[in-house]
Amino acid sequence: MIDAWSSNPESDVHPGSNDALSPTAARDAVLREFRQQDDCPADWPDDWLPLGTPMVRRESTVCRLRSASTAKAICVKIVHLKPSGWENSGSLYAALRHYHAGTDHENGYTVPEPYGWVPRRRAVIMEWVDGRNFNQILKREWFSPRKRHESIRKAAGWLRWFHEQSVVEPSNLKKRLKFKNIETAFETPVVEAAKAHDPKLREYLEIARKAAKGVRTTKMELADLHGDFKPTNLLVSSSGTVVGIDFKGEGRGAVVHDICRFLCDLDFHRNVVGRSFALDARSPANDFEVFLNAYGGPMAGLDQQVFTYLYFLTTLRGLVHQRKKFPGKVAFRIRQAVVRSLAKRLSCEVSRTLLAVP
Repeated sequence: MIDAWSSNPESDVHPGSNDALSPTAARDAVLREFRQQDDCPADWPDDWLPLGTPMVRRESTVCRLRSASTAKAICVKIVHLKPSGWENSGSLYAALRHYHAGTDHENGYTVPEPYGWVPRRRAVIMEWVDGRNFNQILKREWFSPRKRHESIRKAAGWLRWFHEQSVVEPSNLKKRLKFKNIETAFETPVVEAAKAHDPKLREYLEIARKAAKGVRTTKMELADLHGDFKPTNLLVSSSGTVVGIDFKGEGRGAVVHDICRFLCDLDFHRNVVGRSFALDARSPANDFEVFLNAYGGPMAGLDQQVFTYLYFLTTLRGLVHQRKKFPGKVAFRIRQAVVRSLAKRLSCEVSRTLLAVP
């Protein structure tokens, strides 16, 4: 998305081996080294107290701390050792600086403020945002279309702001559907085993292949993508500011990828509570239409049939992705059942429209 500066004096330092350290020791090492850097603020506190245990994830370790004297809360994010880990931490820091500098103060759209980068430790120190994520907010608003739509418009507004930080231009979608990703995912040994228990997957893939032909000439907007835009990665602070987190920096692509990623998660939760309006364009509670209209631009006027095709492709990618994660767990089985139900309904809708095409 945004590369770190090649002129950084420490840019040739190897990432090191702090993956061998415990999460707590790695966190403390990051704070010590940052304190010694020339770009460390003169008033930087030394009395950091951990808030909870470090959160160790697949790609990174996240630590939350608060200063006893200033009450400042920070997050130390350490990218795990892998070929691109060091570069990813630098790109994250550069991206945070870029987007935070473009904060929309009028509407309250921003990202966490970055405080520093420790290249040798592959660590970024940034603001910790206290607030509720959109997933928590929307769960309380499922049965109130007015409140839910108000929150959905805020999410769409933030995403539009994020995308507008890059140069947005129309593009032919032919090479940007990432349809090959779906086909490749279906050929992996892990998914082959899953297909034996869900033969519908192959049928859905054939329908998707036909649907893809209907959108390859559609003009779409391009932007620097969030990459993992979902309700849990969007926070509302106590002051009402909307803060986006955990963007992956997957590079430039069609904005519909970020939009469909958010709506897939939204549709999943709506189905869990029996409130699905994804395919009902006439419903006053159509969340999809609310999001697209609030996002604006060409997306607001996107043909319903084309959007259904795109959404079906995104749902299939989610179905394949989930099959490779956490097999056997109850939450996994529930999510799979809901996503399969969505794929089935979407395949029926897409098949009807394909039959109507001469």
